[in-house]
Amino acid sequence: MLVHDAYHRGQIVAALRANGHPAPDVETFWESWRS
Repeated sequence: MLVHDAYHRGQIVAALRANGHPAPDVETFWESWRS
């Protein structure tokens, strides 16, 4: 499940970058995994 979640997060970042949007802050984007 951890790999599946990372895969989709990667898709989100790639889609944002491909459409000219900045990627989200890394600390904010991955914070939910640290809890």
